[in-house]
Amino acid sequence: MRRIENILAAIILGTVFLPATARAVDLAGYRATYALSLGKGDDSGSVVEIRGETTSSFEKTCGGWLFDQSWLMNVMRNDGRDSPQHTFLSTWESLDGKSYRFSGRNIIGNLSEDIQGHAAHGADGAQAVFVQPETRTIALDPDVLFPTMHSIRLLAHAEAGEHIFSSTVFDGSQVDEGRRIEAFISKPFSAGKGAGSTLGALLDRPGWNVRMGFYPPGSLAAEPEYSIEVQILDNGIPSRMVLEYPTFSINVKLIKIKPITSPRC
Repeated sequence: MRRIENILAAIILGTVFLPATARAVDLAGYRATYALSLGKGDDSGSVVEIRGETTSSFEKTCGGWLFDQSWLMNVMRNDGRDSPQHTFLSTWESLDGKSYRFSGRNIIGNLSEDIQGHAAHGADGAQAVFVQPETRTIALDPDVLFPTMHSIRLLAHAEAGEHIFSSTVFDGSQVDEGRRIEAFISKPFSAGKGAGSTLGALLDRPGWNVRMGFYPPGSLAAEPEYSIEVQILDNGIPSRMVLEYPTFSINVKLIKIKPITSPRC
């Protein structure tokens, strides 16, 4: 099924919803709600309004990272048509970043598509096994990263003062070998300067503004398929985000967050 705006890919591959940190400290587990709205529209005005919200939770277990999200959005167009979209997503990634499981459903109007499978780095290389929407095994780049490990590496580059980070990331959002991500990292900002810092101590942290361009497998194009601008804190929590597509953008604003305590292992 052709995705109207490829929202599922942005959610899963958008490491922005998967917190991590480059330092040897506990990761910030959380449960959060973000409001969705239309950002920049195209000249034709084909998209006139976006309403919705996404709720997500991230927590550490003794063996890995659990992530769950529900994304509910309605895209209103200038011809009067509405495009309701509802996406569910659950993932698990091992603490060492070697194993990954994913399961999701993308519903657009009366159409739905399930995605499910697992991936791993092994002695014979890395591979992904899909069981939905089709049964297929795909060889992955030996240096491929899964989403949480990508976040860890990204923050390691940011804390080291580096401004560019290139990588290939597999998230399972599409039946392929993953996406190339070109990340551009700003200078750090201090605690209390980030969006949403008034929502509690969990967000009163220093961080960086990061722009990530996503390119399909084998693409030599100069322009990315889509981009994400995210304000990410040093505990890995995304406090603000903008999803940029070729014809419009979506603002993602954090409106509520609660911490989730990690277990003693």
